Amino acid sequence: MQEKQQKIKDSIQMLTNQKGFLEYEYTNLLANPVQEAQFNVFSILLLFVPLFFIIYVIFYISKKDKYENWRNKKYELKQRIMELEYKIKELEDNLALML
Repeated sequence: MQEKQQKIKDSIQMLTNQKGFLEYEYTNLLANPVQEAQFNVFSILLLFVPLFFIIYVIFYISKKDKYENWRNKKYELKQRIMELEYKIKELEDNLALML
């Protein structure tokens, strides 16, 4: 009988200790909400910063291709204009020789 009472007292003591520990954890959790908010902001940054970087890289590459195409087209048009100017000059010289 005394053994049973001792086991019950030990169980009550153990549960009381667990309750005290849980209350301590709960008060610490309520006392530090800023740390959780900082962690949430940090985790959001960890998710979105690489996403924005990837979008920026894709945008940059597409703009770079457009710029390359524009530059090549500009160069080709300049070459054709120079060729036409040369042909016009040649024809003018031939016309001057004929007169």
